[in-house]
Amino acid sequence: MRKIVFLICVALGLACVQAKASKIALSADRTEVTPDGEVLAFVSLSVCDAAGRVVPRSNQFVKFSVEGATGKIVVRAESDGLKSASIELQSK
Repeated sequence: MRKIVFLICVALGLACVQAKASKIALSADRTEVTPDGEVLAFVSLSVCDAAGRVVPRSNQFVKFSVEGATGKIVVRAESDGLKSASIELQSK
């Protein structure tokens, strides 16, 4: 079964090496938010290996924190054994 999965991934040009998770990556659907109670910002988290490839089956507990107000909002994600990540959103 493992050979079949590997062959499918190679045919699609995907890396199938299951590397060790080493860091968190954050991305957001927008860089600016208006604090009017109606605008949402979706922040996505990925657990990645040292080369930045997503580790899809990582089972890590992640702690999120959100700080800030008008001007700048900072979202942080931390997990034991992984390099933490943060992302800044500008607030008008």
